[in-house]
Amino acid sequence: MNKSLKVMTPLDQAKVGLFRCWWNFFSNIFSARDLGFQLFKRDFLASFKRSHIGFFWIVISPFVSALTWIFLNTVGIFDPGSTDVPYPVYVLMGTLFWQGFVKSFTLSKNTLKSGASFILQVSYPHEVLFFKQVAQFLTEFVASITMYLLLLPVFGIYPNLATLLLPFVCLPFFLLSSGFGLALSSVSALTMDLSKITDRVLSLSIWLTPVIYSNKDKTGIIQVINQYNPLTHLICSPRDIVLHGRLYDLEGFVYSSVFAVFVFLLSVRFFAVSEAKVVERMV
Repeated sequence: MNKSLKVMTPLDQAKVGLFRCWWNFFSNIFSARDLGFQLFKRDFLASFKRSHIGFFWIVISPFVSALTWIFLNTVGIFDPGSTDVPYPVYVLMGTLFWQGFVKSFTLSKNTLKSGASFILQVSYPHEVLFFKQVAQFLTEFVASITMYLLLLPVFGIYPNLATLLLPFVCLPFFLLSSGFGLALSSVSALTMDLSKITDRVLSLSIWLTPVIYSNKDKTGIIQVINQYNPLTHLICSPRDIVLHGRLYDLEGFVYSSVFAVFVFLLSVRFFAVSEAKVVERMV
């Protein structure tokens, strides 16, 4: 009696088409969403376990960062140029969204590293680690935005109806930051060098984006850099939606958003192809 032999092999994502690869990525997240939520809950609560002020660190961080620039402007060391709103409000909202970008990038970059303690012990879709990181970012980011929107009336500024579009305006910068971070997560899990380099570059990029200064009075190379820098349109547009009820620049925002979607989908493909090989080298 002849018996057929069935050979089980792991799915090679490199041989899977783009659309199937994206489908597998999101379907794996959906199927393991309960695990992702439990991992998020564990890590999120643990990060405030031995802190006296706990969750207040979420909203304090952008405020402390803004205070530096407010102080430098007050004593005359730093001239941000002319702004349509009081400078404390301008830099406070700017650094809020800038730090949101940095936080999203950092958490996405640590996707595989965040599960290193049991990634080799339990069989589960590793995409759920990205879900955990995204959940942590969204929780902190939404809490920060809510708190700062409530503080705006103190400065005589009241959010308008356009603020309701904020989730949609923030989505492209989240896709860009998480896309870059997800692409680097496979590499940063094995070596620290590239991770440190990108962190340094990102910290310097704030000077290439009108977050702490206004480019109204700027001319020359800085004006050109601001115009073609995707972060200018993706980070300043949420700020301007809140403060002025309009986008920073509609055309620039559209092009930058398309670029962000492209980066994110390409990063999902790279992560799917490389993560299995990275996990093998983590043994």
